[in-house]
Amino acid sequence: MDREIHMQCLNQLQSILQNLNQKINEYKLTTPNDNLFEQFFDAETGFRKNDFDAFQQYFIQPPRINFINIYSTKNEVKNKAFELYRITYSKIFQESQIIVSTCSTCGDRRFKDKNGYTQFDMCLLDESSQCIEPEQLIPIIHVSQKLVLIGDQKQLGPVIQSQNLTESGFGLSLFQRLLNCKFPFTRLNIQYRMHPALIEYPNKKFYEGSICSGVQASDRLLPVRENNAPIVQDHFPSQMIHVQNGQEEQSLQSRSYLNRQECEETVVLVNKLLNTYHITESDISIITPYAAQRHLIRNKLREINITDIEVSSVDEFQGRENKIIILSFVRSIRVGFTNDVKRLNVSLTRAQYQLYIICNVNCLYRDRELKELVKFYRTKKAITNYVNNQ
Repeated sequence: MDREIHMQCLNQLQSILQNLNQKINEYKLTTPNDNLFEQFFDAETGFRKNDFDAFQQYFIQPPRINFINIYSTKNEVKNKAFELYRITYSKIFQESQIIVSTCSTCGDRRFKDKNGYTQFDMCLLDESSQCIEPEQLIPIIHVSQKLVLIGDQKQLGPVIQSQNLTESGFGLSLFQRLLNCKFPFTRLNIQYRMHPALIEYPNKKFYEGSICSGVQASDRLLPVRENNAPIVQDHFPSQMIHVQNGQEEQSLQSRSYLNRQECEETVVLVNKLLNTYHITESDISIITPYAAQRHLIRNKLREINITDIEVSSVDEFQGRENKIIILSFVRSIRVGFTNDVKRLNVSLTRAQYQLYIICNVNCLYRDRELKELVKFYRTKKAITNYVNNQ
């Protein structure tokens, strides 16, 4: 009830502020931010004597007096509004068991009370391996008893644009720093996202085989439309699609890379998936390491009126998932940064039901890190050529 009363008061105060602002605009008066005294004041001599009468006349006119009163009233109302604002949120915090916020928002005035920073018994920081330390310190100042950090140091960390800051260790998260200091940790070793076969390679490659599946293969099968054959096998719902003639190009607008043949193959695969399975466009996400490729694929899909498929960079898609993931590697000569093990881990662990990797297999095989991935798909007999040749 108190919260409703406070919100009503805030709405009333907001209305008063709007009316005051309207009156100030009607008077068309100079505000304190403008050079109000330039015509009356000299920096060296002070007031110009011959202008003093004009200065006095300026303020004894009724509109100016009204302005001063209005401006004073406005500040008074704003101060009362801010105080009610603080009290309202203080009540909300007291009545709520869980508050969900971003790190930066925790520094907002809503998280302060009359005694300083609002204190919480526990702070749980999700995706903390992606946060820089200064950002994490903002919510930590509100912790009175327990701090829990949740993250995955085997996936991508904070994005730092400055090379100097990176070299000085600014990109090291608090999560990673504590692990480096041998701080005790608990590993959550049951995954509920992926078809058990999809976690097999990442589990061996990145997690020392410690991950178990909390879902069965039968829980991650897509229904097939009538008179259609599934694209992938139920026991291993993934394919590596070899685009031999695909050529990497550097974008004219940036230093990013694109591959037109991989883009065309992606569009063909999307249409085949939509025609084969009982799914919607939003059940498919396309990820790629390069912004130019993302832009190219997105435009190609729009040309054929497919607008509900998200096309994202690998980095942007970290922490998210979808039923079907299509990964376009782009590169055909050298793999570039696509062989980064953390980025590779993110790429291979977004799919719930099916994963398709569109790439130049020969290019991947020449790289030490990605060679293992190609070998794994060969043992599964899951490497194929163009989708439209199947």
